[in-house]
Amino acid sequence: MAEGNRKVFGSQIGGIKETQEMLDYSIKNNIYPEVEIILLRQSIEDAYKKC
Repeated sequence: MAEGNRKVFGSQIGGIKETQEMLDYSIKNNIYPEVEIILLRQSIEDAYKKC
């Protein structure tokens, strides 16, 4: 991945307004996702075991 590459994922629950409100709330309250990048050769099963 390129340096600084960011992605936002969502769901079908709520629309654009609700999503924006959630993002605004998260930023205001310093709530950020925990992200771990795994190598392609590492199995999905190993990644789930860490959870």
